[in-house]
Amino acid sequence: MTKDQNDSPFLRARRSLLLDHFFFGGLVMHLEEVQDPKAEKGLWVDGVSVGYNPKTMATLDLRAGAGLLAKGVLHCALQHHLRRGGRDQKLWQKACDLVTNPAIIDSGLGLPAGAELDRQYADKSAEQVYHILEQQAKPQGGGGQQQQSGQGNAAPQSGQAGAPGQAGGGQGAGQQNATQAAQTGEVRDLPGQDGQAPSPAEQSKQAQEWKINMQQALQNAKARGDLPGSLLRLIEKALTPSVNWREETRRFMQSVSRDDQTWSRPNRRFIGAGLYLPATRNERMKCMVVVNDTSGSTQGAQETFFGEMDSIAEDVNPERIIYVQQDSRIAKITEMEPGDKFERKMHGGGGTDFRPVFAWLEKEGIVPDCMIFLTDLFGAFPAEPEYPVLWAAVGNGKAPFGDTIHIDLSQRRHDK
Repeated sequence: MTKDQNDSPFLRARRSLLLDHFFFGGLVMHLEEVQDPKAEKGLWVDGVSVGYNPKTMATLDLRAGAGLLAKGVLHCALQHHLRRGGRDQKLWQKACDLVTNPAIIDSGLGLPAGAELDRQYADKSAEQVYHILEQQAKPQGGGGQQQQSGQGNAAPQSGQAGAPGQAGGGQGAGQQNATQAAQTGEVRDLPGQDGQAPSPAEQSKQAQEWKINMQQALQNAKARGDLPGSLLRLIEKALTPSVNWREETRRFMQSVSRDDQTWSRPNRRFIGAGLYLPATRNERMKCMVVVNDTSGSTQGAQETFFGEMDSIAEDVNPERIIYVQQDSRIAKITEMEPGDKFERKMHGGGGTDFRPVFAWLEKEGIVPDCMIFLTDLFGAFPAEPEYPVLWAAVGNGKAPFGDTIHIDLSQRRHDK
């Protein structure tokens, strides 16, 4: 190889991570390198590859170039490339950056000029930050609409991450800001086969691979050096063992049910034995809404959805179940009575929008005791309602409100 090939800015940045930042160095080796002169944001990742613009990398000093690469692999480790769904790409990118940027700076790395650093978002998930930014972007009275990109929600100039990492120690920063403000990296969605969207199985495999990658990188980093607290918190949240989603679903349902005990009349089953024990006063749940996200991306999870919902309905036995099948619109509403089974025939199959059912309930004046929404969380969210919502989700996302339980499709009916 020539000297230029051996010592390109990208390779210097990667070598810096391998030698001095063991956590990020342990992750970067899992991405295939792709030169991409058309990469408008300087560098991108999609969980499989890392693409970089050689001209952009040449404008950054080592600290900023290594930080940009580290941020890319951290996006992959946190599975940001798997969790966008139907969210706006630019706003999702901003949310992901606000989550990762503090950890990059705290690790002793830099970022290109224009990178935002606002620590109020540091311990939130990308989904939570996205929801906040989305609410901020809505028209406020007569004051117009806040910006969704650029510096509309950024920290003051002194809080931006890029200035210290500029090539030349900050000389010519005013000149470079215009060209580098947008070159702060990009996280792209995982590519599927033949240009198609990835299947749930492909997403699940990718999520598991990056979880293992992060566990190994964490062990390596702990053995060889310290991790900053902000980065360690991100890692620990991402590696928190998943709970048994069936047990968590039942726990949620029990928390909103109305069973109680009363001494006003004894339990007749034990009177003959001379025992006077309280009877159960069962104020049955009045109304439970079950929403099935029937968009195309959830088809592989439908049998799991149906089997568990039948079981939950039997356990809770509400007086009324409103069963809604919905993709980007409501496809069918079914009123169910105790003992009814959920209809297996699917209605829908298009895109995803969570808002229609919430709007319909509000229009009809229905306030359920609770809602269970079975989905992959790839869609647009409404404002938080006044009733409890459980999101039983395939994948690794987190809803901006309510309780989110992650469904493990490998848990079959026999392990209940």
